[in-house]
Amino acid sequence: MKISASAFIGLSAVLHHLHFSAVAGQAIDKNGSSSFSNDSPVVAPTFAPVVNNTEPDAGDVGFTNSSASNPDVGDENPSGFHASEPPSYLVEHTDAMMGLCPPRFLDSSVIKNRAIPTNNWWGNIIAHDSNAAIQPIWSNPYSLQMVVDKAPFGMSVSYPYRSRFSGGSSGNNGAVKFYAHGMVREFVFSAEEIVWQKPNFQVVDWADQGVTVKFTAGSSSGTMVSDLVSGMVYSSMKYSGLTPRLVSSAAISTINGQPMGGQVRGSKFEIVYNSGQKWVVYALSSDGRSEKEITLTADGNSALKSTGVFDGILRVAMVLESSWLTTLDEHKSCIVQAANIDLHDDSSYAFKWKTTGDCSCGLLHYAMKHHTETIDKSSGVRQMDGMVAYSTTRGAYQAFTTPGGSADPVWEIKEAQQVPEDFYPSRKIASTMAQQQRILDHLREDINAGWSIPLDGSYYFNGKAAQKYASLCLIANDPAIVGGDKSLLNSCLNKLRGVMAPFVANSWTNKLQYDKIYG
Repeated sequence: MKISASAFIGLSAVLHHLHFSAVAGQAIDKNGSSSFSNDSPVVAPTFAPVVNNTEPDAGDVGFTNSSASNPDVGDENPSGFHASEPPSYLVEHTDAMMGLCPPRFLDSSVIKNRAIPTNNWWGNIIAHDSNAAIQPIWSNPYSLQMVVDKAPFGMSVSYPYRSRFSGGSSGNNGAVKFYAHGMVREFVFSAEEIVWQKPNFQVVDWADQGVTVKFTAGSSSGTMVSDLVSGMVYSSMKYSGLTPRLVSSAAISTINGQPMGGQVRGSKFEIVYNSGQKWVVYALSSDGRSEKEITLTADGNSALKSTGVFDGILRVAMVLESSWLTTLDEHKSCIVQAANIDLHDDSSYAFKWKTTGDCSCGLLHYAMKHHTETIDKSSGVRQMDGMVAYSTTRGAYQAFTTPGGSADPVWEIKEAQQVPEDFYPSRKIASTMAQQQRILDHLREDINAGWSIPLDGSYYFNGKAAQKYASLCLIANDPAIVGGDKSLLNSCLNKLRGVMAPFVANSWTNKLQYDKIYG
């Protein structure tokens, strides 16, 4: 059972230092609640011992499934943080989610061998859905959609910010009530072998930042593989044994300045739609290290198809300003595949990018606003002034380049602003205000009242109750409220131990379980 941690935020503030070696005893009433009164005895809970002080073999906990298109990213455990499977004698293991909402489009070898993410930006790809269509995902500034429900099949790339619309009145100083974005398949990677024949589609790998998807033709062994990374400037597709087909949402006006029609050969194609959109397509070798020419033929007014099978990489990038082209040309061969996060301490971390191709000129990648403000530029990371795109909900994305020469570029992030390590607000209540509002009297009444958390209650509402009780203990520890008197705090902590002991012992009716499918 996957439980939201947010329900226990307030509780965690107290439980962080709340020792259960001497847990207040709890009484179970006829309604099946853990309750506590000031007369309840103090007893020690019984927990299963750790056998021989051992933990499960880390080798049995999981593995990183590497594919040729997306190798392991950096060290296996770069930040020093590690979480092992809890032993089954402490918490029951379950794979029941396979019956309730099994993940879609995953290689069977991955299931139960890696914790499948449930809150990643690309989660729509694998989310259980009664609809055949895969909902869009947002790498930002691009929106991407795996089109596998009906022809024409392939992967679409769009810039949703330009289709933003808004309406209504919020009544707040003229602010709109809502805004949304259209889902337009502005550019589609496909192939002649799959465009009209449903391909096999799978997620084959992922990292902290990035996911690898694979399309396989039903009529051959040909494949299309793409590494999708949050903030990527280019969207890339590696073709093996397939005939590329590129489809637009609007009529194509010109290619490399020439009217649409006939054939065009090269390794770079500047494509302008009659809507005014401009995209640039690059053709590279399979390893991404060199340009590779391809011949494209117009097929109608909104599609280009290769004259033959192509083994190599096609990359596309939107061009919002013509001045971007020089920068896009320079960095076209440095292909981002994924990134892992390396946590240094509580104020610094790093994005360790995994790339392929030729990164002698550095990696070109978009950064979110808070990254823009905190990237350490002393290592040679440069902001590309004037190259800004907009996400759907996260504001402006600023392009940066890393120093050339490294196949594994890094963004070092250093937070300049201190994050307060306190469970109290930065502006605490003044003692005079506390006296005026009789907070101490109300606090005493609440602490001395009967406390109860139903054993068969939902984790959501039980969490709210626990948060309320834990918050009382925090208030009872505030000198502005109680002065130096700790008697209320001690009473509060004893009662909190009592009502929470069944949770700590995992003896609620709906016990916590360790999910072996999702992470």
